[in-house]
Amino acid sequence: MLRRSFSLGGQPSRMCMCRPTTTPEHIPFGWNQLNGICLLQGTKLVGFNPGILDQIASWSDAYGIRRGARVLDIGTSELYCAEEPDSLNHFLAKFGAEQYSRDELLKMANGGFAADLLRRAGFAYQAVDIADLPDTLRLDLNRHRLPLWHRRRYSLVLNCGTTEHVVNQYNAFRVIHDATAVGGVMYHGVPMGDWEHGLIAYTPRFFEALSDANGYERLKMWGWAGDEKPFPWATVEFSQPFTFRAAWLHVLLRRRTRAPFQPPLDHIGQ
Repeated sequence: MLRRSFSLGGQPSRMCMCRPTTTPEHIPFGWNQLNGICLLQGTKLVGFNPGILDQIASWSDAYGIRRGARVLDIGTSELYCAEEPDSLNHFLAKFGAEQYSRDELLKMANGGFAADLLRRAGFAYQAVDIADLPDTLRLDLNRHRLPLWHRRRYSLVLNCGTTEHVVNQYNAFRVIHDATAVGGVMYHGVPMGDWEHGLIAYTPRFFEALSDANGYERLKMWGWAGDEKPFPWATVEFSQPFTFRAAWLHVLLRRRTRAPFQPPLDHIGQ
């Protein structure tokens, strides 16, 4: 099932989003409450699992992300909660929204669009994506600015495993900055050491520098790491055997000023 496309600077490249056919204990990594993103390497499945729903619910209390808030999804997300379908109704109950019937619940939990869940919970949902999908503003993160009427409008901007597929990091993070209202929250769930996923890997230092350059408040930073395994490219010669752990970084930032986006600079000697 086609769910998301990414442009690498030329013609759009297409990524096939497939539903899982295995149980969580057989998935190599990524399906867990802490990670917050369901990612199955090999089938390129990306979306929300119960963990990210729990996180958003907790941000409601901690950071004022409540019913009626505008939410921008960087990449149109699906729901991958088939092993815990009741997590959708628990999320809706948190916001006092009407819950799904059993039939609706089973259908939504297995690849339904996150837009339906978030809107049912009372949020004003919008996504940006290069693909033509429901509730989606078509936008290439490599090339396009966010339209003026979408700037500083969103209380919550979600980057759930999207920007690592984009070469133009300056523009991708400028879009996120431009979209976020003053006082709004930005969530980044991105690979830190997952050499088999995406084009870009991030570090805590990157987000610290990004925050310093733009006056963001760093609210929270956490991570997830998988099992150690061999480096996947035999064509790369190392001085000694090299293994790695797939690791994902999760960062929560708050925009505090109306200032335009500033790219971070890594000063020599820092």
